Amino acid sequence: MEEKELAALIKKYQNGNCSPDELKLIESYLNSFQYNQSEWDEATLGKKDYVEEKLFTKIEEQISITRKEKTSDFFRPNFVMRAAASLAFIFILSFAAYFFFFSENQKSVVEVKWNEKRTRIGEKSIITFLDGTKITLNADSKLKYSLNSESNLREVYLEGEAYFEVAPNKAKPFVVHSNDVSTVALGTKFDVKAFPKEKDIVVSLVEGSIKVTANNATEQILNPNQQFTYNVKTGKHIVKSFDAMQVIGWRDNILIFDNTVLEDALILIERAYGVKFELTDESIKKLKIKANFENESIWTIVKVLKKGFGLDFLTVTDDDRSQKIIFFKKRL
Repeated sequence: MEEKELAALIKKYQNGNCSPDELKLIESYLNSFQYNQSEWDEATLGKKDYVEEKLFTKIEEQISITRKEKTSDFFRPNFVMRAAASLAFIFILSFAAYFFFFSENQKSVVEVKWNEKRTRIGEKSIITFLDGTKITLNADSKLKYSLNSESNLREVYLEGEAYFEVAPNKAKPFVVHSNDVSTVALGTKFDVKAFPKEKDIVVSLVEGSIKVTANNATEQILNPNQQFTYNVKTGKHIVKSFDAMQVIGWRDNILIFDNTVLEDALILIERAYGVKFELTDESIKKLKIKANFENESIWTIVKVLKKGFGLDFLTVTDDDRSQKIIFFKKRL
């Protein structure tokens, strides 16, 4: 490109009158310089005169390479090179701003660390955070929680069931994500039950106040002794009172059944004791049980079920060495 053409093009660029083709041309010209990233550190980029002087030198070197034989005064450090240096400064500054923003953003993503706790059937676990928050994780459950103390949220993801005793901190809300339901607390006690294969997600408030959001739409503020039940399939919910011991008794090995369908009761017993059950007759599944078990052995519970429903049972060992108890109707 001739020097007069370059000068005219730079002036049009400064005035914002470049055509698309001319814009591509001048950006290609600026990109032709070989920038060393180490030369453009954060401190240097804040000094416009310093950067323009360095770019001026690079432009001069570029011109001397392409025009070794020519020494016109027009190419000495006046309009063209100062203007080109100014334009190149803007180009580099924009690139650097993007680079530093992207780097910081990536850094913040990398620094978010997560931990995960799983429990098997027949197993419970207690997790205590540095702020004093205590979480009791029920059997057959999974809790994922952030270890990033700089976050504005105390945030966990739950599959299964857990009882939360949240330490007060108005500046950092505590959020429990469980499928389509999110529970926000500032300092309170509540139970969340959200097993993947069950139709309902149930949030039961024992103390304090919480906000429950379902499917990013429905919001409900709960008061003590209120229970929020959300049907995953229908998207509908109900709020009602509940029996605290029946809901959270599992923490202290207490199981309370109040006309509970036997098939559903056995799921709870299975989780608590790590023993699998099988019912051989469909009619047995719909039987209802009313009983309280407190720190009873699994065999005491099995004998109660056998006698109460007139059943027989046998015990087998699965391939994974877990025990299975099979209930069947007594033979006449």
